[in-house]
Amino acid sequence: MKFAHWKDLFGSLQDLMQKGGKFGKAAAQVSGILKLAQRKNTVSEVFFGIPTTNHGESRIQHCIKYDLQGACRLITVQHNDVCFLMFAGTHDDCTDWLERNKGIRFHLNTIDGRGVFEATRVSDDVSDASKRLTTIPDFSAGKLWEKLPARYFDKLCVGLSEELVVKLKMLTSIVEDDVLLELAIEADGSGDIDHLYDTFNLLRGGSVQEAKARIDLHNGDVTPLDVIQKDTIDKVSSGDEVVMNDDVDAVLFDHFLKTASFQKWMLYLHPSQREFVKRDFNGPARLTGVSGSGKTSVLIHRAVRLAREFPQERILVLTLNRALAKMIKDLTETSMGDDAPKNLVVQSFWELCQEKLLEFEPENGQIYWDKTIKTNKFAIEEHIDEIWSEYYECKNNNITAKVLEPLHRTLINRNIFPSDYIRQEFDYLRSALGPLERKNYIRLEREGRSVPLEERYRSNVIDGLASWESKMTNVGAIDYLGLATALYKHITKIKPIFRCVLVDEMQDFGCVELKIIRALVATGKNDIFLCGDLAQSVLTKYHKLSESGIDIVGRSHSIRKNYRNSREILAAAFELFIQNKKLFSSASAIEILNPEYANFSSSPPLLLMAEDFTSELSYAIDYLHSLLRDENGASRKFCIAICGYNQREIELIAKNLSLNVLTGDTDVVAGQIFVSDLEQTKGFEFDSMIILNCSNSVIPSPALPVEESYREICKLYVAMTRAKTELIVSYSVNASSFIMEISTKFTQGAWDTYASKAPMPKFVFAKSRFIDDSDKELLNMTAHAILYLPEAVGLTTAAQEKLLQTVTGTTRFQNGRQTEWKTFSFFYDGIRRMPTIRNYNGISEGVWNELQNLFTKLDNSEKSLAATIRNSTLSSPKRPILKLKNNV
Repeated sequence: MKFAHWKDLFGSLQDLMQKGGKFGKAAAQVSGILKLAQRKNTVSEVFFGIPTTNHGESRIQHCIKYDLQGACRLITVQHNDVCFLMFAGTHDDCTDWLERNKGIRFHLNTIDGRGVFEATRVSDDVSDASKRLTTIPDFSAGKLWEKLPARYFDKLCVGLSEELVVKLKMLTSIVEDDVLLELAIEADGSGDIDHLYDTFNLLRGGSVQEAKARIDLHNGDVTPLDVIQKDTIDKVSSGDEVVMNDDVDAVLFDHFLKTASFQKWMLYLHPSQREFVKRDFNGPARLTGVSGSGKTSVLIHRAVRLAREFPQERILVLTLNRALAKMIKDLTETSMGDDAPKNLVVQSFWELCQEKLLEFEPENGQIYWDKTIKTNKFAIEEHIDEIWSEYYECKNNNITAKVLEPLHRTLINRNIFPSDYIRQEFDYLRSALGPLERKNYIRLEREGRSVPLEERYRSNVIDGLASWESKMTNVGAIDYLGLATALYKHITKIKPIFRCVLVDEMQDFGCVELKIIRALVATGKNDIFLCGDLAQSVLTKYHKLSESGIDIVGRSHSIRKNYRNSREILAAAFELFIQNKKLFSSASAIEILNPEYANFSSSPPLLLMAEDFTSELSYAIDYLHSLLRDENGASRKFCIAICGYNQREIELIAKNLSLNVLTGDTDVVAGQIFVSDLEQTKGFEFDSMIILNCSNSVIPSPALPVEESYREICKLYVAMTRAKTELIVSYSVNASSFIMEISTKFTQGAWDTYASKAPMPKFVFAKSRFIDDSDKELLNMTAHAILYLPEAVGLTTAAQEKLLQTVTGTTRFQNGRQTEWKTFSFFYDGIRRMPTIRNYNGISEGVWNELQNLFTKLDNSEKSLAATIRNSTLSSPKRPILKLKNNV
């Protein structure tokens, strides 16, 4: 007798274990049965001492139920030398499960050359209501037939009249059983009316995979369990729905029963994933996969396998994101407990660099952090984003960034916001070349960077990067790529201390990091295993494996089946790529895989509008509060991702809301609600995902090159595909053009029909930037300060020059006429009142028009800021919302 598990078994056992007491003992009984089934091969041996129930079961053919402790039941299907363990639970839970799965039948299908068991529900007799399949509508949008691949619908329609086919194409998820029955009866010429009724009933309930299997069963493309030969059964592999008992890791399974539901994915492997856990490679290998395909799960299982295979050597799992590394480490330890291999190391690349730098530079180790170190109780801990702003804008008597002024001003003239673009260029350079190799940047082909930079501007970048690194050293902090650069200086000292290195989210590693990884492991069998999705490339880096000493030729593979997202969510996210293919022409290295959709549906994503960003946030908080009040809310996880803000600003927002923020140190397993930017969400998953500030003025950024906006598509795709069953995209005024191009995939509406405004603490937002000082007056700045504002983007060189000559921060007259002004406001008002001064100062009509437009933009920003200040503090609430601080 072969033993196998139906896909519902693991979850049902975990539910029993979480209840504890007698229910936990029932789950332990089944665990014992599964272990025994790996050593014994008869039903009498495996179920010894466990009685069958007193009553038979007619809802499922060949069903046998067993009595467990605590008045629980174990449901099995036993037929033709196979025993399927289906579900375990209380009497009521088992009754509900049997009703939902009435008519289930197994068959053998051949997938990629392997025989796997699948199942579908089948009506015994559609003319008898008690023997007829029925499902609960999933209320998904669209026509039911469109859920099927065209080849399946064609098979379904063989022998049907054109008139009937037209009627079938009109069916939606709200079709009633009687209507389906009438249409099935019309198909009497096909010789079998049951399969037509069953197929559309299954589609109505969102069970697309079962519907396809029902068509295959009718057409003889799969083999019913009844007629499968024994020698064939012996060769059956685990599949997506049925796992053969021999493929279950007993150690992992024991710990699985005791872990939280968030960690379920750690245990179960689908066949397309299992292949890459067990497979050996004669050198570095790469596994790419669509979002939600379980790449991280593959990586962890493979790492555990290799750690057991090489118990005397160290195996490294490496990821860029510190929070993701922590989660992987926690999940591995929780899932395996004391049985976790002691030679398995899980680190972020940041932690690895710190560790090695302490080895090579013990005297400097304390400075390698992304915040300044507090030297005394009066010292201020500065975030790296604050340090960048101080450096780049030449604040506090810091003038080293002046070397970047020529590049800064030409980028303004090209309609590009220089601060962001130059910081990205620093990252691109450091990810491509080590400190001693930077002269090669002058001739480097900047793949994926659309703004051409001639040699003098590239020299500016090299010099500016050197001054930025010096600034970080002086203040005692470092950014991520600065850390990698510091370690790369010691590349020749790095020894191959690991037997195997497995890298998650490999697309985020640049050449410098990849060369360090290459140095950590000797060349050989299974030395480097890279996992990732090139379509999730969100960082501005130079990524070329061929230049990093990592040769994957002949060892690059992909998996396309998505298991995380509902069909509706993934379809909306993938449509981003379909509608913007042309934007990826400058990023030839990015490969976009066509996904295979998961076998479940949800409501379409929501596209909701509010009057401003503060309102969006207020509504989102109230909406999540309502989900928390749900009785099942305690086990769910939620995320608010915000477009257009940097990491420091996100952290300030989260702090004001008393919410968790996704950073390098976040404990995702322990928390429930998180605030994040778009890219930090990568690697995680949430039951509900809300993306705020997805407005046309924010994304794509109007101050960055259109040709490079593909990265923002990737970021938006990443955030959207974190949602398992619920996705809300929010905007104010006008939605992002990215979203409007795919708006048919959303249900559109206004926030006030879904939530109320939660009270908000007083903090101020302006456009896509955070303003700490609410008294900051944009119009009362000097030219130097104004040229660092987003509003200055687009000014011609002539307008910049004239602004710098006249708005100097001092008042100066020549021959009785004013030539310099303290602030832009004074300058604008003086020229407007006395136009002759304009001519005296050589301000052409074209330049004056530009400066008038600049005044309007700054004035509007100030008014918007003032309105936001007024609206950011709501009236005293009737109840606290998510423990908000500083409610007024």
